[in-house]
Amino acid sequence: MAEYPDVYADGITITVNPLGIAVTFTRSDPATPGVTETERRDIVARVRLPRQVAEGLQTLLQQALALPGKDTKSISH
Repeated sequence: MAEYPDVYADGITITVNPLGIAVTFTRSDPATPGVTETERRDIVARVRLPRQVAEGLQTLLQQALALPGKDTKSISH
């Protein structure tokens, strides 16, 4: 089985352009007590999707968020 990236992110940005959608996942540095600097965010992954796939993702997210319970579930399209 092929390996795939498994990343942790605590932020997300979605960019829409005429060619499709880019979903960028970011991770911020842990907060340091007493430090007032602006937190730094590193990009951990960027996924580019054609508009048709992004629309399918929208449908899947709506279905997933409507599922009851807190168990782990997978849905695919």
